[in-house]
Amino acid sequence: MSSIIGSSIIGGASLLKEINRNVILNEIRINGPLSRADLVTATGLRFPTVIRIVDALAEEKIVQEIGKGETASGRKPIMLAINPEAAYIVGVVVGYSMIVILTDFLGNIVDEYIENSELQAGPECVADMSYELVKSILVKNNLNFDDIAGIGIATPGMDFKTSIGCEDPMTLACWHSADTAEIFYKKFKGSLVKIGMLPVCGAIGEQWFGKTKNSKNNIYVYADKGVGAGVIVDGKIYLGKDGFAGHIGHATIDMNGPLCYCGNNGCLETFTSSIYIVSKVREKIAEGALSSLNEMIKGDISKIKFSSIVTAAQKGDQVCREVLNNAGRALGIGLANAINSFNPDTIVFGGEVCWSCPILVETAKEVARKNIFSNRAREVEMLVSDLSFRSEAKGAVALIMNEVFRSPNL
Repeated sequence: MSSIIGSSIIGGASLLKEINRNVILNEIRINGPLSRADLVTATGLRFPTVIRIVDALAEEKIVQEIGKGETASGRKPIMLAINPEAAYIVGVVVGYSMIVILTDFLGNIVDEYIENSELQAGPECVADMSYELVKSILVKNNLNFDDIAGIGIATPGMDFKTSIGCEDPMTLACWHSADTAEIFYKKFKGSLVKIGMLPVCGAIGEQWFGKTKNSKNNIYVYADKGVGAGVIVDGKIYLGKDGFAGHIGHATIDMNGPLCYCGNNGCLETFTSSIYIVSKVREKIAEGALSSLNEMIKGDISKIKFSSIVTAAQKGDQVCREVLNNAGRALGIGLANAINSFNPDTIVFGGEVCWSCPILVETAKEVARKNIFSNRAREVEMLVSDLSFRSEAKGAVALIMNEVFRSPNL
């Protein structure tokens, strides 16, 4: 795919030509379809420059003519758009479920695979599984690795602290010291590979394709077996000094709270993750609480799963509703802290906990608004991502698109 990714640089053309090329390419991607005259107006470039660049992009089959536009008088202009079949992109989500999506050049999902994975097996095994799934989806669609612009990978994290002697509920202890990025780079050697953390990819996915396309400052809150956030500030992802900003799951909300696998007490994650919710319901039922789940489990609390808790709560089970409400209150406190820190215009909820538990999300919204410092900041919009949208996977795809469409650094 070298013809798509920076072909002019490889060919030794000037930096200015490459910048102009990307300006036109992004203008068509974001605001297309556009005519050549539209591009002159939008970019401020001279008409001969636009013609030359558009012709080159058309020859590379990156841009295509899609018909004539409307005009009040005179000849109808020929409209230009990005060719969605110019290349394909793969997005991979590494989690307890492995998600692999194949998209066209504009990020539209062409195909997807979802398989159970075992994170406790470690990054090497998961990277092997990722490779096999990517290869399978390409073969199914009559493609090979040369047909894709790159592979974006969303992972649960890397380089995180674990407390010695503390049982790790995320079963990710084998990941904390691994060079996850290097493992995946080696596995997909020969392809462009970009890696980001799950919540960060969720934020990028919504920013490029979803609910925050028109937002400059927003937070994607990811609540699943782990809890985290991706933060967008002034239209750009905020990563912090070392790339680990957004770990709201490990912000302390109760100094006397339970021990977290990270070694701290009372982390937000210990009150809001699906793992916590399941353990709390099991604990209450083991202590004799009356629940509609009793008949289903027949005394074996290990049969209680997150999905069964959600279903029971929806049917009015008071034990399950109480646990979910408490988790929502904790998430609301964590959310208020994030809002007070970053002053976003939009919050997007993602992850299994948020997708499946309206009662928890509504409680979180209510508690967050009550604990926001600024009156104006209470106007923040709070939305739930669509499960079928695949925010994290689409964000992984956007990591590659960002490389493809990015102008070179001056």
